[in-house]
Amino acid sequence: MTKYFIIGLNKTGTSSIRDALELSLRLPPSNPIIYRNHKEKNIRFNAKKIEYIFSLTDSLIKNDNLTIFKDRPWNTGCYKELNERYDNSKFILTIRDEEEWWISVQKWLSLKAMWGKNLDEKSKAQKLGWKIKEYNAHFKSNSVNKKNYLKIYNYYNNSVIRYFKDKPNFRLLKINKNFDWINIQKIINLDEKTMRDNILKSIEERDLQDLNNLKLNAKIKDWKFLNSNRNNLK
Repeated sequence: MTKYFIIGLNKTGTSSIRDALELSLRLPPSNPIIYRNHKEKNIRFNAKKIEYIFSLTDSLIKNDNLTIFKDRPWNTGCYKELNERYDNSKFILTIRDEEEWWISVQKWLSLKAMWGKNLDEKSKAQKLGWKIKEYNAHFKSNSVNKKNYLKIYNYYNNSVIRYFKDKPNFRLLKINKNFDWINIQKIINLDEKTMRDNILKSIEERDLQDLNNLKLNAKIKDWKFLNSNRNNLK
């Protein structure tokens, strides 16, 4: 089965692309599986050794039949090793305007972020400190510094694009430009009818009222069949 590695840096729409792929392929949500796997094995997300990444990926494939992987540790610069190890894989780099990305990162690393809304003040402070430490490690910075963060952001994106140049198993998707259902269809090579049926069945099986429940946040642009089936998505 094809494996999909969404290797864009955090806050570039990786969750939206994952949700769109899972809907279109009629797959169960991968988030709980990855969270459980890390929690049970007490794995640190900032571990960057390739042996750890291979071990985690192999475990998720073998034990959970997982086929979609996103964010850390798969976006920590190991794309070459992943491409060489896993046959029949596709790699998706999500990007966004660097100023928009920086604003999104700042918001995420604040007590106003959505992850902190239902936490008490003590828990908020603890989790915020953990997130900031995690991001600083990823972006090789001693603080949440715009110059340092953007330097790594641009270096990483350019390196990925350079490596995958002319490779057929790579897609570059930019928020507000390439985030649409047609590009999702091209990535998974499904005909429109099958893709449409899969999405509608996925929504029904998950007992969802509409696509907003998946936190796509309108990042994925509308596709013609969504308009024609709007009543089924409300």
